[in-house]
Amino acid sequence: MSQDKPVALIRATGTKPIFDVDHMLRVEQYNPNLWPSTVENDLPKITEHIVGAWSDRDNKQTYMSILRKEAEPLPKM
Repeated sequence: MSQDKPVALIRATGTKPIFDVDHMLRVEQYNPNLWPSTVENDLPKITEHIVGAWSDRDNKQTYMSILRKEAEPLPKM
């Protein structure tokens, strides 16, 4: 299923959290000042983050499964 493909969340430093999953999934941050020195510093971390998401693609804990689980209603007591 396409919805269970790996996801690498990346956001600029200083931006708001990504939806409600920011505390559940690793989010790689980068410096929004795209100067050659900041890109040179951030690119290896972002690359590692994307490669890591792809390498862990057989993990059953996908982005969509986490969202679905969070969306489930709480059991009645």
